[in-house]
Amino acid sequence: MQDYVVFDLETTEKDPAECEILELAAVRVRNRVIVDQFERLVRPSRPISPYATAVHGYRDADVCDEPV
Repeated sequence: MQDYVVFDLETTEKDPAECEILELAAVRVRNRVIVDQFERLVRPSRPISPYATAVHGYRDADVCDEPV
């Protein structure tokens, strides 16, 4: 497989039933070379848990001015 897109999500919690997305990222690969990248922070409606901050480093203040 030489052409593909990889997605990554960062969330407010570790429990999928309780979490919300706070970052969406993607990388497009063609012929095994990264040709495009996308990253977007979003403001969740719930606070980011201390556990999630320890994993990805984002705090509520990092996303307070981002779109919902």
